[in-house]
Amino acid sequence: DSLRKIVVDTETYTIKTAADIAVDSIELRELLRADKPDRAAVMSKGDEISKLTSQLITHSLDAMLAAKAILTPAQQKMIRAYMESGAPALPSPFPAPPARP
Repeated sequence: DSLRKIVVDTETYTIKTAADIAVDSIELRELLRADKPDRAAVMSKGDEISKLTSQLITHSLDAMLAAKAILTPAQQKMIRAYMESGAPALPSPFPAPPARP
């Protein structure tokens, strides 16, 4: 089922990419903890986080458009009603930060 494939592929991509963003964010935090942070390393890590975030958004939008292309107008109406009821349009790609001791 092509819609199911879109959903599963998007969920998989979202989880993997969000994990990469989370790890890069930890690495950035640690770079910034230095007394004299390496500007090039900090900026590079920030650019990588930005790139991954952009890729995640692009992938999600592509998936929405692909799904919309195979849904009937009635199915699209049902999804719109579901989303208007307060359901999130996209799952958050960012996991909740871990509790700090």
